[in-house]
Amino acid sequence: MMPPWLLVIKIGGKRRVNLYLPIFLLWPLVGILWILAAIISLIQSRPHNAHRGRWHQILVLLQVVSALSGLLVEVHNSQDDVFIEFI
Repeated sequence: MMPPWLLVIKIGGKRRVNLYLPIFLLWPLVGILWILAAIISLIQSRPHNAHRGRWHQILVLLQVVSALSGLLVEVHNSQDDVFIEFI
């Protein structure tokens, strides 16, 4: 279960454009924001709330982000074709 590390955007048509965006550079920033959000949610939580549900939500979110790897979006138009792929 690995999160995607590269976003490839290919735009075809009269002018062909290929963009390779390294998503792995954003993961440290996302991790820091995630830690800050966890600290804020722990401060806001009441003592009688169970934390089991919160861990389940975190695991589900990790599974959703990891499921993006291999996602391919194709959009076809009469003039252009756009391909977006998470690697």
